[in-house]
This record gives sequence, structure tokens and C-alpha cells, in this order.
Amino acid sequence: MHAGDYLVYIPSSSMNAMEVPIEPREGTTPGFILYVAIDESIQDSSLELSYVFHRLLTREPLFWISVAAMMIWLIALLIFVITFSQIQRYNERHKRDNEIITESIETFTGFIDAKDPYTNGHSKRVARYTRQIAEQMGYEGEELDRIFYVALLHDCGKIGVPDSILGKPGKLTDDEFEIIKSHTERGGEILSSFKSLEDADEGARYHHERYDGKGYPEGKAGEDIPLVARIICVADSFDAMNSNRVYRKQLKKTHIINEIERNKGLQFDPRIADIMLDLIRSGKIPTEK
Repeated sequence: MHAGDYLVYIPSSSMNAMEVPIEPREGTTPGFILYVAIDESIQDSSLELSYVFHRLLTREPLFWISVAAMMIWLIALLIFVITFSQIQRYNERHKRDNEIITESIETFTGFIDAKDPYTNGHSKRVARYTRQIAEQMGYEGEELDRIFYVALLHDCGKIGVPDSILGKPGKLTDDEFEIIKSHTERGGEILSSFKSLEDADEGARYHHERYDGKGYPEGKAGEDIPLVARIICVADSFDAMNSNRVYRKQLKKTHIINEIERNKGLQFDPRIADIMLDLIRSGKIPTEK
């Protein structure tokens, strides 16, 4: 061949023809070897050459890294979907259980409040005020629910107090007052077997204890009184002043505020009393003007 001439190479399709693989990130210069029979001339002959490089993804390390990452992502997604579904079912079951518990307790306390038309709805209101105070103190979630339920049951001991005493418009005799006072111990005894609600008896037993130690039934004082009972004490007293009773009419807002202020450190825990006063003054707990 002469300068400027070219050959066209047609590769063999026989079994002797082999493809030489090229490793990843390696380069090569394609070429060919031309065999010509002795005494034969290739003058005026032409050869055609075409070639294709095949690159296998499975030979690339990055391919397998990508496959592994995808598998990990799919497994993580599956775990998330299963976990999320279980959490959703748990939350729905928990919400349903709470609704059943609340309705059951409210039905029971409704029987108690119905014994005295002047205090109808008292337990539910006290529980609501107690919850509001506890929220201001930083309680939330299941602990806040527990406090609410304990407050809802605080007067359950009145189930054993005669209607004639609960609804008596005049002054109670000493014996009648002792019967009224006994509702705290009776309530504590009733709720002592309520094992699914932690310390369920504390609100019923101690909500008439005073911060200065002059309350009943045990004369506990200060921090010795369970916190939930100290909260209920303020909420219970507020509702008594803020509603009509057989022996008097509902008190005015200023009168209620003055009574709570006057009894801080005496009947009421000062910190809890201040929270209740803030709720009243801000209008979050409504009162008569």
C-alpha cells in the first residue's frame, strides 16, 4: 500500500475471533493485523473495519454500590411504613380507650352530681379546671390525662352521703358535717382498687386537706399533700364559689379573686392559687362579672 491508501477490515465471525475486554477506566488503541497470502497482491483491494466496545455495568463497582444503597432504602421504607401503620393503630386504639374511660367515669360521676341539682356538672367542671392548671404547670400527654381522670373522680365518696344532707339548705349539724367530711375517706377506699389509674385515690382522699395543715381527713400540710389533691383543692373551691349552691348564690368575680388571694398559703398552695388567678383574670376560666 502507498501513503494515503486505506484498508477496510471486516472482522471474522468464526470461533477463532475473540473480543478482548477492557477493564473499567482503562483505554486502548484499536488496531488490526492483516494477513496476505504469499505471492498475492492486495493492490486495488479494499478492507472495511468496524468495531464496538461493550461496557458491562455489572463490572462497575459504582453499580453494586448503587444497588446496595437502593436495597437499604427499600428496606428502610418498608420498616417505616410498617412502624407508621402500627403507631397509627396504637393511637386510634389509645384514643378509643380514652373515650371509653372518660365516658364511663363521666357516667359514674353523673350519678353522684345528680344527687344534688345545685352541684350538677360539678365533677366535670372541676376536672376541666384541674386540667387547665396542670397544663400551665407543664404537664402534658398521658400524665395530663391521668390528672384529669383523678379530678373527675374526686367526689365519688358522696355516693354514700344521704341526699337529705347534701341538699340541706340550712346549716349542718356537727354530725351531719362529719358525714359530709367522711366522703373523702370513703372515696379513697372506693378508688384504692382502681389499679389501672395510678394514684386514683389521692384526689378523692386529700382534696379537702389545707396547705396550712388544718384540713381533713388527715391534717396533711404543704408539700405532704399530693400535688393532684392540691390542684383539685383550688379548682373545687373555685367551682363552689362560681356556682349557685343551696345555701347561697354564685359569687362575683372580684369576690372569688379576693377569696383565693386571702387563702394563699392557708387553704391553697400559693403557686397553684396564682395560676388559677391568672386563668380567671385572663378569662380562660369564665366567671360572673
